[in-house]
Amino acid sequence: MGGTGLGAVRAVPYPSDLGEIARSLSTEPAWFWLDGDAAEDSRMSYLGVASEVVEARRGREHEFLRLLAPAAPAERATGASGFAGGWVAALSYEFGVSLLGLDPAPDDASPAFALRVSTVLAVDHARGTAELRGEGAAALDEWIARFGSGVSSESRADAGRPGRSGTGVRSSPVGGARVGSPVWRRTSAAYRADVEACLAAIAAGDAYVLCLTDTAEADGAFEPLELYRELRASGGAVRGGVIVAAGRALVSASPERFIEVRGDRVATRPIKGTRRRDPDPVGDRELAAELARDPKERAENLMIVDLMRNDLSRVCRPGSVGVEGFLRVETHAHVHQLVSTVRGRLAPGSGIAEVLRSCFPGGSMTGAPKRRAVELLAGLERGPRGLYSGCFGWIGDEGDAELAMTIRSVELRGGSGESGSGPTRFATARVGAGGGITADSDPAHEDAEKELKAVPLIRALGAVSW
Repeated sequence: MGGTGLGAVRAVPYPSDLGEIARSLSTEPAWFWLDGDAAEDSRMSYLGVASEVVEARRGREHEFLRLLAPAAPAERATGASGFAGGWVAALSYEFGVSLLGLDPAPDDASPAFALRVSTVLAVDHARGTAELRGEGAAALDEWIARFGSGVSSESRADAGRPGRSGTGVRSSPVGGARVGSPVWRRTSAAYRADVEACLAAIAAGDAYVLCLTDTAEADGAFEPLELYRELRASGGAVRGGVIVAAGRALVSASPERFIEVRGDRVATRPIKGTRRRDPDPVGDRELAAELARDPKERAENLMIVDLMRNDLSRVCRPGSVGVEGFLRVETHAHVHQLVSTVRGRLAPGSGIAEVLRSCFPGGSMTGAPKRRAVELLAGLERGPRGLYSGCFGWIGDEGDAELAMTIRSVELRGGSGESGSGPTRFATARVGAGGGITADSDPAHEDAEKELKAVPLIRALGAVSW
């Protein structure tokens, strides 16, 4: 299933609303929209459908990685940067636990799934340009005939101008039964008790930081695209998107870029440290400044940076791993967050598969030291995280990749619908949230932070359930 390289690239008008193109894709059983419109750098979006869907089998995670990662990378078409065909994948947290050689919590869903993609609509928001990338002219013609009404020459009078595409407002009203109240796996009192257990483990020297999480579940009838457009309308994500396949869907407004591979260059951008936004500009600036100087948040971020430096050093050239943009505050629609960047140059023979084996699950979602943190958390969380705190994105046939951390995300299960009958709806929604516990953590504060992170997702679920 290795790539053979692109045969054709065709410029098309810049779309006025990517949501409308996604709507045309959403009647297919497996499709995706990787949305980079709100990113500060690399403002690229990708949309398409799958020619094939594969699921990972528990205990066979390394085989799945070999399937996704090209043994003999394809040649890139001239001028085509970013994703130009390959795989769009969603890997669960339990997939990463297995890569560590540990037994993950049992789950009735597969640990990962991936869509094989041969034709991609690539949209460059910074330049205001778009192009179709595929195996040949006939494939591009077929894609336009099926899905291309949103990129026709009449689709936008000002085609080619940079700017934010589409507001994300729903195209039709929502009615019928509302979403049931989400139920957390643990009560607030139980979560605070688990924070205390983390503090005891840290005091005993078993860990430096532990990323404790919880999962809320709600029943309803959820359409992935409508849910994403609801999240998108409330503020763009650095790496947002929708991936639908195999009776599941991931809807993410992630602010965290996990792994980027470009040639022999690799980068990871762990997030640790959060403050709410304040509608008052003065108060908002004060909250951001408070986050920047908070010793607990800075220490937590530093520990994860050290962990990720260690992870990358196992697959990078000696002396090439370094830190830049250390402890900078990034502001998003609902929160301020503390972010650092770790970069390196891959050693010969190392690619995205080796990077994932060394780095996944991401340290910002486990704690440090990683293996012991994962073991301790398994005893406290008492259930699978699923796609939450895993990763998602694209892996190109030429060897490049871009994967985001699956946070600020909703996993949908129990899909129903047939190809051509309209978008698939899902019966169950799962929301994960949590935070890093350090020696200075306060149980009540950690419980409140978990709730803060989940609020916009739970509100969105209530707005779009049929």
